[in-house]
Amino acid sequence: MPTSRGRKAKKSNPAKKALDKTVTEEESKILEAYESIMYEIRCRTEVVDWLLKGERTTGYNVTNIESIALNFRKIAEHIIHANMAGHEAQYTSLYPKYQYDWRLRDIIGKIKAINPNYYPKAHEVKMERSANNRVVLVDVPSGDAMTEDELIEMYEKCGDLLHARNPFLPDIDMSFFESYQPLFQTWLAKLVRLLNHHSVILPSGKETITTIMDPIGFEYPQSVIMTQVEEL
Repeated sequence: MPTSRGRKAKKSNPAKKALDKTVTEEESKILEAYESIMYEIRCRTEVVDWLLKGERTTGYNVTNIESIALNFRKIAEHIIHANMAGHEAQYTSLYPKYQYDWRLRDIIGKIKAINPNYYPKAHEVKMERSANNRVVLVDVPSGDAMTEDELIEMYEKCGDLLHARNPFLPDIDMSFFESYQPLFQTWLAKLVRLLNHHSVILPSGKETITTIMDPIGFEYPQSVIMTQVEEL
């Protein structure tokens, strides 16, 4: 993630989870909902990547920039909303008012009130140099993955690019849009680093979803739920 291949929007196959007898019906519901959101995020990062590389175009540089900005904002919203996946009951208190909040900071505040650990935690897979060559997950180095504050900043900056201009103002300065190109590249790299292999703590505080966005041998993101085991 991202890659240069097109995909049709499609949810992961429910039968896949049904084959695993260790996955409960409730867990299957959560995984299907979460993977669907992750798939859409992956598709949107690909669109951003295509536009930044010039592999796709809207035909006009300004609308290319605006399309990138719109997809970054959508990605930010999906990351924030993903923790709700399959947990309607726990988040009922957010409705209907939360749907009318347009400030991402306000939405985050309400989600944090239910689950302060909602934000994804980025990992990378490493092989331990030991007798059994055990594979372990380690945290991505600080600064490589997008933080919550950076996500909010990205969302707000992109919003500035999407407002129509007052017709009495001077013509658009194209250098203003072009100055965003390096920032777009940084945002994309940090988003990919954040989500490629990540985990999120669910509202219960005892369950964690671990996700691989582009696993080898699978077309769609793959997730598992891990439950904290109480020590005896």
